[in-house]
Amino acid sequence: MVGQRLVFFMWMFILCLNAEVFAGEARQVWTSFRQEDGLAHNVVTAVLQTPDGAMWFATLGGVSRYDGRLWKKFGVEDGLPGNAIQDLVAAPDGALWAAVGRGFGREARQGLAYFFGEDWRGIDLPEELRGRGGLRQILGLDGGRSCLVTDAGHLLRFDGADLYLVMLDGQPLQGVQSLMADANGKVWVAYGGRGGNVLFGPGMGRGGRGEPGGRGRRGGFRGAEGPDGGRGRGEPDGRGRGGLRDMDGPDGRGGRGEPDGRGRGGRGGRPDEFEQGMGLLDVDTGEWTTIADMDSLSNVSVWAMAQSDDGALWFGTDDGGLKRYYSGQWETFTTEDGLPSNRVQVIRFAQDGTVWIGTPAGAAFRDAGGQWRIFTEREGLPNSYVVDICIAADGAIWVGTRGGVARLGLSGWLHHRNWPGMNDRGASIFALGEDGQLWVGNDALYKFERGSWHVAHGLDDVRGRLIDLFVDGKGHLWAVTPFQLLRYDGEVWEVIRPDRRMGLGFRAVCPAQDGGVWAITRSGVQRFDGQVWTALSSSEGLAQIESNPERSSISICEASDGSLWLGQVDGVMHVVYGEQRKYTAADGIPGGPITAVAEDIGGQIWISSLLEGVAHFNGQRWRRVPGADQAQFNGVNRIFPANDGKVWLASPIDGAIHTDGFAWVRYTIQEGLPSTQVWDVAQDADGLLWFATSDGLGCYDPDGDAPETLLLAPPVQIAPYQNALFEFSGQDVWKQTPDGSLQYSWRLDEGAWSSFSRNNRVLLEDIDAGGHTFEVRAMDLAFNVDKTPAVQVFEVLAPVWQRPWFVGLSGVSLLIVLVTTGYAFQKHKRWRIAQTQLIDELETELQEAHDMQMGLLPRDPVRERGFEVVGRCLPANHVGGDYFTYFWLDDDRKILGFGAADVSGKAMQGAVRAMQLSGMLHYEVRAAQTPIDVLRNLNVVLQEQFDAASFVTCCLGTLDLETGEIVLANSGHPYPYRVSVGGDLQMIELMSVPLGMTLPPEVDTEPREARAFLDFGDMLVLYSDGVTDMQNAAGEFYEEARLEVLLKEHAGASADVLIDTVIDDLVEFRASAAQTDDVTLLVIKRR
Repeated sequence: MVGQRLVFFMWMFILCLNAEVFAGEARQVWTSFRQEDGLAHNVVTAVLQTPDGAMWFATLGGVSRYDGRLWKKFGVEDGLPGNAIQDLVAAPDGALWAAVGRGFGREARQGLAYFFGEDWRGIDLPEELRGRGGLRQILGLDGGRSCLVTDAGHLLRFDGADLYLVMLDGQPLQGVQSLMADANGKVWVAYGGRGGNVLFGPGMGRGGRGEPGGRGRRGGFRGAEGPDGGRGRGEPDGRGRGGLRDMDGPDGRGGRGEPDGRGRGGRGGRPDEFEQGMGLLDVDTGEWTTIADMDSLSNVSVWAMAQSDDGALWFGTDDGGLKRYYSGQWETFTTEDGLPSNRVQVIRFAQDGTVWIGTPAGAAFRDAGGQWRIFTEREGLPNSYVVDICIAADGAIWVGTRGGVARLGLSGWLHHRNWPGMNDRGASIFALGEDGQLWVGNDALYKFERGSWHVAHGLDDVRGRLIDLFVDGKGHLWAVTPFQLLRYDGEVWEVIRPDRRMGLGFRAVCPAQDGGVWAITRSGVQRFDGQVWTALSSSEGLAQIESNPERSSISICEASDGSLWLGQVDGVMHVVYGEQRKYTAADGIPGGPITAVAEDIGGQIWISSLLEGVAHFNGQRWRRVPGADQAQFNGVNRIFPANDGKVWLASPIDGAIHTDGFAWVRYTIQEGLPSTQVWDVAQDADGLLWFATSDGLGCYDPDGDAPETLLLAPPVQIAPYQNALFEFSGQDVWKQTPDGSLQYSWRLDEGAWSSFSRNNRVLLEDIDAGGHTFEVRAMDLAFNVDKTPAVQVFEVLAPVWQRPWFVGLSGVSLLIVLVTTGYAFQKHKRWRIAQTQLIDELETELQEAHDMQMGLLPRDPVRERGFEVVGRCLPANHVGGDYFTYFWLDDDRKILGFGAADVSGKAMQGAVRAMQLSGMLHYEVRAAQTPIDVLRNLNVVLQEQFDAASFVTCCLGTLDLETGEIVLANSGHPYPYRVSVGGDLQMIELMSVPLGMTLPPEVDTEPREARAFLDFGDMLVLYSDGVTDMQNAAGEFYEEARLEVLLKEHAGASADVLIDTVIDDLVEFRASAAQTDDVTLLVIKRR
């Protein structure tokens, strides 16, 4: 299968190169691989293919190997000196060499490692370089030797055992950017430049792989001038490196190459600022020769070098673009010529000679017309920063980037968008002739022969567009128009017109098993044996069917047993030996007109309804495809039985559907079709599938490789009564089927397999205790099923109560429980009695505290000389921190002192402080003359008595009962209201800070004083913040605005009534919410 696909891929490459002769255009797709797919790290620094076809990737997280199915990672735990791998080289003996960069650790001794067999082994760095960075490039030489470049730009040589620093005139060679080896073992060195090193470095000047008799394409240079400059040839006993001779010397020859040997160009670095140039180093003698004929490179840094088949030299530079040297002439390509960037890091040549380059802005290749085509993240790369490119043996392009690796390969599809019938008006249809020729019908008839399209001749008398093509039981090709039949005997087309008595026009035509055709016309079902038309009689069960328009047939098929199947407006009719059997929607078939009927190679009958789906009949019952619980396929008008026993459905709505009657795969543009509007499907003699679409014809070589199935961390033991979750994934070879398009089937304990679906997880419920086996297998788009399912053996633990030891332990435990329960019950009973007594005592004490606190408040209202003074306090708990008072200041009862206060703290803490405040207040009132003096004295005392976190808000005043004058002083308490008898409201604003707070000297703590007069009917209202801060269950506050509305509405009420009204409104507002703060009101009313 692999060999057949390789031939097919090569054929498609040829078609691409000969577009004028062949009508097909090969479809190439990018497939990305990242860390989640198996890559060791997303930053890829080198890409390599070994002779076994496996791909190797150097990354900043180690080395990864991928054979198209499975990934394997190598890191420090496998013997690598570090995980920051900068380069990979394959030696002729099969060993892999890895250069480890500076990220592996400053104290590491080793920077070079080789892999042979299963393990990696490290090579010590020269002592003077240990701990000073790593390596970034390896250049293999003959005899197991190599040259290497360090991160700092030093040049090392390896003699097969040890590493040595290359010295020139007693000094280390520095500033090395890229290397190239010639056939004589000498090394070409590009050196100098500007800029510092980067861990992922610039690109590598590589060619392709050496093949027998072919050119050593991976980095080999031959002489650009001189008659004897040889090319690096791939030969069985040499390396495919290619030689680079002196520009003026006559005898520089290319190196020999093994079939899979690789010669490498250089990868540059930018160590520091050095003189730029290029030289030739004899590694054995240390002789250095400067190459002078490189003037075009004198002001640029060379990052990559390579040579094309025509002998031209190509140089990638840091900011001077791509330079080509041929026959003494230089040619430069920059972004103005179509390059993605002027910094060219990688140069490669594909098998057809196409030059590929890698840059920080994407990859690009130069096509046959000299135009550059760019690939970036938008076109499918995982990242636009390209670090390496590898041309694989199958022609695929592998691109390593800072965000993963991508493969540009053929998808198995050819698109024919320029075939002769592309601009015909209707739907195209297929037929395969006896000689294997593919025929396509539309406005005209075409055949595909030896890779070219040809228009069929001899059809000048054809009337109408072709509506069907098929081959009868004798091998004759038939073409159908709405009014004619055309028969082809291999040489001549014969036009056959129906008998006029049959009526004009064909509704449907199908081939007959013994030659000729069956046709449905206006007058019924007709049979044409090649000579005579025969209408089937009533005794044969057909004529009376066609006389009823409601039961008229619109599609027909003769089965392999000779019976007829007729698709009708209201179902499908099966006629065998004159007997009829009608199937309708009640029998499980789709409703609506049956537009297509076909028989697969297994003898099952398939039918389709234009808008209600597809079904197949196994001789016993009908089965819908897909199932009744899934969305139906719409618009299926052609059914093609494939050679693999499955069926293709063509729909201009849903695309092409491949199904075996149970599982199904839908093909659209995403899977490779030219268009989702599909009119017909066929399979040619080579097994290639053809699709007629609205945007041309598609040719597809189905993938024959099954995907690999993997279980992701499956369970080993399941606790009793727990569900078992299995998650799984799969991967097709080179991801030819994307991971998201794979389908899975599973089974438990060798039971029946589940239906295939894209669900990649299964939750198993109610599993019996004991051992079980779970299996899962993946299926790709071509219906290839993994023949080695992923298997997991697991155990469901039995419930503990079913185990013998548990019964005995349970008996002992029960006895202990009974004894301890009795003891605990008695102990709990005593505890409950003690708890009840304690609660009663606490309740009594709290009630006494409440009574004591209420006793500090005035018991009776004052009603003297037309004034009414009433107060009320409602603690949030038994006791609280709010306080109010009023008392006579003279013996004649003319001056009344009053006040309200709120002490910080709740419940008992606030109550204790409120009682302290009460004593202090009465003392200070007798010692001071005015309310403001009282507040000043209280502030001093409270600062001494209270802690820093405690404070008191207080509003004090005096009332002259003869004049109605009120003197007020306030320290942080809510502003009182003066309410006139007419409802006018005045808030008496006295800005100040609470008492008892220790504040910086610069803060003004002085209380504020104001005077007011109460006329007849006026009143003064003092309240605590528990009124305005009251909250309901919705978290809303009572706030001043609601209180002000209430005071205006009840301005004429007495002091008692006003307080009751406010408290009732508070209770109604709070509703079911708990009271969280004390509420205090003091009202002075002049009647």
